Amino acid sequence: MASTESLSVNRELLDPNFDGYKLSLDSLPIYDINVGGVDSVKLRDDEYTLQHVKAFGITNHLTLDQWQPSNVLYVDNTGSIMLMRVILESDLSLPREVFNIPRFNDIKKCHRHNVTMHFPSADLCVLSDGAGTLYVLDTGRRDTEDGVHWKVLFHQELSSDSKPFTILHSTSNVSDSSRVVHCLVLHIEEKGKKIDEGTREEEEGMKTDDSTDMKEKKGKGAEEEMTTDSSNTDTKKSSSQDTKKSSSSQVTYEVILEWFSISKKSDSAEFKLTRSRQFKGKTAPTYAAIDESGQCVFIASPANFELVKDSAKEIAKKKKEEEQNEQTKDKTLYTWTQTEEDVIVTFILPETVNRQEIHFNVTADRLELGIKDKVMLLEGALHRSVDPPLCTWTFNKRKLEVMLTKREEGPMWADLVIGDHRGQYIVDPDQARRIHEKLEHLTTADLDADPNPSSGGTGIGANDLEECDMCTEENTSLVRYDAENHTILNEVHIGSYQCLFTAQLDPSLPPCICLRHDVDGLIWQPQQPTDDIPQPWQHINTFNALGYVQASKQERKFTACPPNASYVVICDCVRHLYIYRQPTPTENSLRNRKSGRVVGAIAKQQLISLDSTEDILGIHATDERIFVLTSSKLYIIRVSV
Repeated sequence: MASTESLSVNRELLDPNFDGYKLSLDSLPIYDINVGGVDSVKLRDDEYTLQHVKAFGITNHLTLDQWQPSNVLYVDNTGSIMLMRVILESDLSLPREVFNIPRFNDIKKCHRHNVTMHFPSADLCVLSDGAGTLYVLDTGRRDTEDGVHWKVLFHQELSSDSKPFTILHSTSNVSDSSRVVHCLVLHIEEKGKKIDEGTREEEEGMKTDDSTDMKEKKGKGAEEEMTTDSSNTDTKKSSSQDTKKSSSSQVTYEVILEWFSISKKSDSAEFKLTRSRQFKGKTAPTYAAIDESGQCVFIASPANFELVKDSAKEIAKKKKEEEQNEQTKDKTLYTWTQTEEDVIVTFILPETVNRQEIHFNVTADRLELGIKDKVMLLEGALHRSVDPPLCTWTFNKRKLEVMLTKREEGPMWADLVIGDHRGQYIVDPDQARRIHEKLEHLTTADLDADPNPSSGGTGIGANDLEECDMCTEENTSLVRYDAENHTILNEVHIGSYQCLFTAQLDPSLPPCICLRHDVDGLIWQPQQPTDDIPQPWQHINTFNALGYVQASKQERKFTACPPNASYVVICDCVRHLYIYRQPTPTENSLRNRKSGRVVGAIAKQQLISLDSTEDILGIHATDERIFVLTSSKLYIIRVSV
């Protein structure tokens, strides 16, 4: 198991003197073109669980070709993949069909999700028809106006029951002997589905046996026996139906991530499914992508995903590691408590230890505490940030006491050091009393009390909670998983950093993830470690005050940024877009009236209002323009004038 790491922020990319965004009234050119309808699938009534909403609730129906940013694609009502290529806004042509999904009229009648697609290379596209079939398509060159129709290189129904899935990411690796397309997909399954199918088979077997017995009965009492057997069969039917109803009322779901490797040899033109790996989790991941080497996968989720299946390699059970973890949990090495301002950690050390041997080092997000040249008592990433200059320690008569000052007063910590379970938490009496006083009016001695007595119903009890309800965002970790050796190579806790959005800035690398640090939005690039960059996640850019800005947008639906990160755009569900540009130098130096500081760069904010009241179905940002899709129009907004 990999040790927990911390995110290393590049201080050179932070601006502590940022003065905010200045509203600009400069107008931006807006062009539009009719699209004639967009295929959009809404969740069914039985899919409004937390897992379904997180995985499929909001879908970006507009796809950007990362290799050719002038190209955007969408699916129309007939199942045609429509490509729109924009070179000059003054000379816009109609979108052209590049592929038509087979049997789309039949697919629309089935249980399905939205069509999703991704471009692993400059000449390939992977596509999910939303009903359980995966396609690998030869697109040819996509940098021309030629009307080339895409060709199917591979297609396969990935499950026997046509389970719908969505594509999260894909990549392509080429060697002298072969070419491999890696595709990461997500779908949701019922936990008790196999049991239900077994029950159904038993029921059908009972029907067959009973009918056979009745046919074989002969003689005078045959009619009476048939009547008796028929009544017994009805009893069995009703009993099994009651069992099914009981089990269906307790249906729970689990999220499945499947990594498919589709390859072809250099001397062959045929792609084949050569390997599949399956991960299971409790809730949809915040982020999931395959690294550029095709060896590892990045997953960010409140609860870690577990590799449960590998078609090419047997998964070894790590019993020894689990036993060691259980033994570690039983041993209490220290105690800790907290108030709204501080965290106090207490150790009882051997009598032979003196004050000079204590090693103490603390940063904003990490703690190192030990005895020099002997043992490390506590080491790892802290649950939340602290203020290092105010953190102190004392040692008196074997008692080592460390006081950590919280950077943000108020929030209570769920853990001290992430992944360390050797400490015993002791609730501060004063803190417990204050919490009890605040919550006393919300409690009752009645079991399953009704929060609204006039309604005549019952309240929500523990039985109504799902397993995913226990997975809070505070426990989110980003892991780098070696799918070849079935081990976690790197892990970093990001629960205290809200995920603002994801964006693919480099088509050859995994998508970036933007996390909120204080009020800023920091862009992190997951990638394969190198000698120059040993960490698998690098801080590459910053959007000043984006966390504060995005929190104020109550109607926000999508957030996007271009590859050069020159601006970020936030769009509402309907009509409005907000553009926040990076600071740009001014022609003449300005002076802040309050502080007197000379300001050499200004960050601008712009508001875009579309001439439509239709829901915004998709958005993408490039260095030169923003694409916005509604059910009837595609808008092109020129941002670099």
